[in-house]
Amino acid sequence: MTSSGQVIDDDRISRISVASNAVAAIPKSDLTETKSYAAPPQAVKDVLEAVMILVGYKGADLDWKNIKKVIGGTQFLKTIGDIDYEKISQETRAKAMNKVSEYSHESIKAISSATTIFYDWVIAVAKE
Repeated sequence: MTSSGQVIDDDRISRISVASNAVAAIPKSDLTETKSYAAPPQAVKDVLEAVMILVGYKGADLDWKNIKKVIGGTQFLKTIGDIDYEKISQETRAKAMNKVSEYSHESIKAISSATTIFYDWVIAVAKE
């Protein structure tokens, strides 16, 4: 690997670390707010689906009812923190990016501050 490639890798690792720390510090009240949506705004659903994709969920596990159950679980934030980022395939990262590609940090923040933290994490993990 070239030294310039290493700088990119180090930068990505730094972004993932910052984003993961932010996810770990999400207040329980923010998670409660997020899972309280009976029918979330599409942006919230897309961001949380991207999170679920990156942690290994597929297909029917990506419906909102299951997402609410998972994010309400006691191990959800720990699961995100324990991910081996190097083992997430390019295909999985691309699927997650596809879910959030039409959004920006600012557009998500206008909808939900908690979802913004997850959005930033998805971008840090999935973007090359």
